[in-house]
Amino acid sequence: KKKKIYFQLIKILESEKIKFDFNSLKILSYAANGSMRDALTLSDQAIVIGNGVIEFNKVNNMLGYFDNKYSIHILELLIYNDSKKIMKIISQLSLNNINW
Repeated sequence: KKKKIYFQLIKILESEKIKFDFNSLKILSYAANGSMRDALTLSDQAIVIGNGVIEFNKVNNMLGYFDNKYSIHILELLIYNDSKKIMKIISQLSLNNINW
């Protein structure tokens, strides 16, 4: 179902001449949880946030996802027992309403 939504989004966005990257559409398709209506709503929101373009980083932020680099960095800081920096990163993620 997610693949169908993904390909339908591609078709719609190309016909509307809206720029996007394929990874963003994969994330939107996944976040829609099987609902084409939700996928379209999320896509509309992403277009507004991206000023007419669907961009990977903006979609991630919109959905409250974060880049795995934060996880890796936190693990590195755990190895070095740097709790202050860990708490700083967690605090920043929390301020941005990041869902992890």
